[in-house]
Amino acid sequence: MDSPKKHDPKKNDPKKKRSGGHKVYTPWHILLDEVMAYFFDSEEIEVRAFEKLGTLPLESDFLILCKKKDEETLRKHYPVFRFLLPYLGPMTVVEYKSPPDRLTHDDFDLLRVYRLLVKRKYKLRRDDQVWAVTLTSHFERGYAGYAGYVEENGYEFRQIEPGVWGHERGCERFYWLDLAAIGRRDSESLINLFSSNYQKYQHSLHFRKTEGDILTYVWQNIFKEELTKMRHEELRHLPQFTTSMEEITKRILDSFTIEERLAGLSHEEILAKLSTEEILARLSHEEIVAKLSHEERLAGLSPEERLAGLSQSQRERLKKLLESQS
Repeated sequence: MDSPKKHDPKKNDPKKKRSGGHKVYTPWHILLDEVMAYFFDSEEIEVRAFEKLGTLPLESDFLILCKKKDEETLRKHYPVFRFLLPYLGPMTVVEYKSPPDRLTHDDFDLLRVYRLLVKRKYKLRRDDQVWAVTLTSHFERGYAGYAGYVEENGYEFRQIEPGVWGHERGCERFYWLDLAAIGRRDSESLINLFSSNYQKYQHSLHFRKTEGDILTYVWQNIFKEELTKMRHEELRHLPQFTTSMEEITKRILDSFTIEERLAGLSHEEILAKLSTEEILARLSHEEIVAKLSHEERLAGLSPEERLAGLSQSQRERLKKLLESQS
């Protein structure tokens, strides 16, 4: 493998802006979703991404995998994901932390919440019907206080095999997989591009030929193409994937919070993108009336309706005015 050049850690920072004002965004979670959907037959493992789990906007960077066949069959069909298959339950909430991301205490709390929301949404009776898996990097070096926080809350954080930790007490199943450690055991595995190992492949690709098309797709997204500059013709030779730039953009925008979508826009720019109906829908009745002139407030009212809106003193003043002009 060619020696990798010095990597700029800011290159894939989703918050970093380059000249021209375009936001550089590597869609790690969408790429993982695309790869899983490419490999998995939905009759054997169904992938559900950006799943709505309630009336609140509970949509995040979690994937839901529904396993429908036994592990032995799946291992034969999906060698790329053999490392993951032993840790999939009937339904599994998969939390993915991209290479620039780090796990926090809040992440473990959110993972537990989403697992229970999946159980509720799909009306599952037992806790052992929904497992949870976290895919990340650097676990061998550890995250500050993360394992201790897990254990403080009554869960195990026990090493099961190199690069894999788990909680297997009672009915609950939680697993943490270090993709960097797993990838180092198989340098030709595509999964290396989803861990911190991806930097080693920036200038040289040594993967199995059977993964050629999907490898090219992922590699181009990570290293060569900024999403804001991607052209249709660069995707058309990959018919397995979404070829609509509008669809890709929509999926990424849907993953942003409202605050992230509006960041950097002035009030005038935000208002310019809204229709009159959308602007009024966000105002209370009192706020709408306060912005109207006297003429606009009375427009469309009959004489009777206008008189009905007058106080007694206003009616008396109007009466005197009319009498003085008669």
